[in-house]
Amino acid sequence: MTPPEHASAEHRADQSHRFLHPDLDFGSGFHTPAPKAGHVRRIVRVLILNGATMVVEVIGGLWTGSLALLSDAGHMLTHILALGMTLLAILLARRGSSARQTYGSERAEVVAAFFNAATIFFVVLWIVGEAVAKIVSPREIRLREMLVVAGLGLVVNLWSAFLLADFRRGDLNVRSAFFHLLSDTLSSLAIIAGGVTMHFTGWQWIDPALALVIAGVIAAWAAGLLRDSTRVLLEQVPPDLDLTEVCAAVEGIPGVREVHDVHLWEIAPGRRLMTGHVIVEDLSVRECEAILDQVNRTLAERFGIGHTTFQFETRRGT
Repeated sequence: MTPPEHASAEHRADQSHRFLHPDLDFGSGFHTPAPKAGHVRRIVRVLILNGATMVVEVIGGLWTGSLALLSDAGHMLTHILALGMTLLAILLARRGSSARQTYGSERAEVVAAFFNAATIFFVVLWIVGEAVAKIVSPREIRLREMLVVAGLGLVVNLWSAFLLADFRRGDLNVRSAFFHLLSDTLSSLAIIAGGVTMHFTGWQWIDPALALVIAGVIAAWAAGLLRDSTRVLLEQVPPDLDLTEVCAAVEGIPGVREVHDVHLWEIAPGRRLMTGHVIVEDLSVRECEAILDQVNRTLAERFGIGHTTFQFETRRGT
């Protein structure tokens, strides 16, 4: 028996659409391991710790006149946002997909990342403006109080990194947040070193200079986040994949004559989808299914593409 000229075939983990019955699973083909409850609790603890410390650094920066402390609070805000997006992604993954949201709500994480990055740029502009003003007109800084607050920030960063260290390898977002915390630890050390230097030299320009350095780190993080979130929202091909290479891999499978009308994108970081038309000989349905299985296996193993929809054709369609 030969299939119709345009016989559709969709690959899913359960080999079924399950779109018609609300009591069935609406899995999108992405199977992220469920985060452990202990991991979620640790992320919440780190969020609370960093949120409270950020408030202390803002108050301490205003009280002591240290722009470096205020900048470090802004740096800590980026970690809070990163961890917040990680927590959001975990909660959305638990909700899964539905008859109305067949891909789930994972793109909400990307939208949040885009707006967070855009907001952070305003913080950077404020820091730069204040730093320039302080370099032009230096102001006295309460060094002892500044060092106490910076020391508190250092302790919190070290403790937060310790809480995340055990499971950072299992989640890219947590890994990113872990290294952000390490970078903020270096910021705290730099502020402490700067405070000690100011105490012995009286060089007040060190404080705004440190603020500018921290602002640069924040800007680099925000730029990367803005770039990556924009790429996903515009549904571009993942940066580590070459569409020509992917198509060549499919066309190299026995039985496949050509692949065309191909689309490859992500709905969220690491959640890759691909659709296309596959031209084959005049084959039976069973033979087409065997080819489809091999296509999906190749795409998953070589390119990390976990969800595919292919339309099989016996000749080039119009």
